[in-house]
Amino acid sequence: MSQHTFRGVTSAGQLVEVLCGWDRPLQYHHLTIETVCHNPDDDQVIYCNLQERDPGLNVDDIEAKCIELGIAIPAGLLAALDQDEVDNVGNARRDWDEQPAVA
Repeated sequence: MSQHTFRGVTSAGQLVEVLCGWDRPLQYHHLTIETVCHNPDDDQVIYCNLQERDPGLNVDDIEAKCIELGIAIPAGLLAALDQDEVDNVGNARRDWDEQPAVA
């Protein structure tokens, strides 16, 4: 599965870490958003697609959830997620914290 990570801030001012990507075996995108706390044991999941009745996501779903929570998406991330699906990527990881975000 591909894994794209970045940190952001929700519209409520909460620092979060976002993990998303393409799940090659399941053939859909995944998304997990967790709070970032001083003590990692205190981190809490705000959203995880595996908690959904139908966990299969597409790129539009990932974008919509980030917009709903007020999280800025790094420039180029959505295109990279689309490309991961086209290429059926597995075992790839990218940290987007160095990239500028798009509001």
